[in-house]
Amino acid sequence: MPKEIFSVVNVDTYQKNLTDLANKSYNTYKQAYIEISNSSVDDATKQAMQRDLFKETCLAFGNQAATLANYTWNTVYDTQIANPRIHSDAFGVMKDFDEAMSKVGTNRQLIDLRSAMLRYVRCRANDETIRYSEKAGNVFARKVRGGITCAFCTMLAGRGFIYSTRAKAGAFNSYHRGCDCLVISRKDAKTKFKDYDPEYYRKIAERDGEWVDVTRTLPDGTEKTVPWFKFKKGSEAQIAYQAKQNAQRAEAREAVKAESAKETARVKAEAEKATRIAQQAEAKAAKALKVLKAKAKEEIKIKELLKIKPANVIDNTGGKAWAGINDDERKFYIEAVKIMPDVKIEIIYNDPTKRTDDFIMGGVKYELKQPGVGKDSKGNLDTLTNAIGSATKKNKRNVMLDLTYIKMSRKELDDGFRGLLKSPHYGKKLDSLGIMLNGVIEWLK
Repeated sequence: MPKEIFSVVNVDTYQKNLTDLANKSYNTYKQAYIEISNSSVDDATKQAMQRDLFKETCLAFGNQAATLANYTWNTVYDTQIANPRIHSDAFGVMKDFDEAMSKVGTNRQLIDLRSAMLRYVRCRANDETIRYSEKAGNVFARKVRGGITCAFCTMLAGRGFIYSTRAKAGAFNSYHRGCDCLVISRKDAKTKFKDYDPEYYRKIAERDGEWVDVTRTLPDGTEKTVPWFKFKKGSEAQIAYQAKQNAQRAEAREAVKAESAKETARVKAEAEKATRIAQQAEAKAAKALKVLKAKAKEEIKIKELLKIKPANVIDNTGGKAWAGINDDERKFYIEAVKIMPDVKIEIIYNDPTKRTDDFIMGGVKYELKQPGVGKDSKGNLDTLTNAIGSATKKNKRNVMLDLTYIKMSRKELDDGFRGLLKSPHYGKKLDSLGIMLNGVIEWLK
């Protein structure tokens, strides 16, 4: 049996905690966004880092919002539902990010980023409520935040608790940008919501609303005429919505009090518990974001470091050879001269029209191979075979292998090289073979 009353304080506390979580998601992101904007990296790198950070922040706070929703409805109906699902790019939030970033230099950029992030966090909570309702056999409805909202959401709120499945509700999460409606759940008619009156919204929709045909542009560029519900121009609801009188309506709802001292105590205890859950969610999200920010700072530091060429790395092309190699190759040369401070390494300019070696050391030309770069894999004998084979096929007789990115054990490496060096197809074609591993350069041949 459901609990008798889910009072206005319960609903308002849940929605307040959800709104606070959404606001904190943006404030946390904005601080890191500004730090990246003020860094010395190029604009393309800045935007890539800001995009990754935006997605990770949305995921962290969105998942906590889903946890808060899951806890709220489990508490109300004493029914345990599985843990919240983890979304990746639900509700098109990254498309919103890209559109906002196209407005760089305008006042709308951060405003639109905030709107997208807040919408995503609320949508994650609403999506979890719908999932709970479907699994628990509940029905759910749309609750307007504030006394007035757009015509379409007013019409939906006026329908009451009629949705039993996601399919019947349609795209229930958010019909427009900035939508802050709340999805609420009910087990049966015995559950009362003192601050939710669908009849009120139904009357507003009937009095001031109308169905009209509007033209929508589809993703393929074609246009389609679809029905849409809107307020009549000049109607009371339309004027109120444009004037943004939601705050006045919200204050009126806050005036509602608990019916008895016992109810007040119970509601207060539940509200405090819900607040603690929200604070724990914030702490987890902040910790995850701290790790992400540290990683972003480290990437900036590395990129700045790689711009400085060590003195004993020689570039006889006026900087063209150093500029023409990638960051992983720069890391190798910087590490190599640290290991061998008395050795000079001359980088060979990579002419795309010719087959050239990579560097000269001690008067010998070497081919540099870095197996495993850009791959999240342990590596195996085939990894080593392919690296040496690609060099010998180009008649390269002196090879240096950077094994920084290989996660094979030393025994696996020794066994692999022992066989390769005896092979007439690989080892017999080499004059010398060196490896860099764990801060040491060894010569296997």
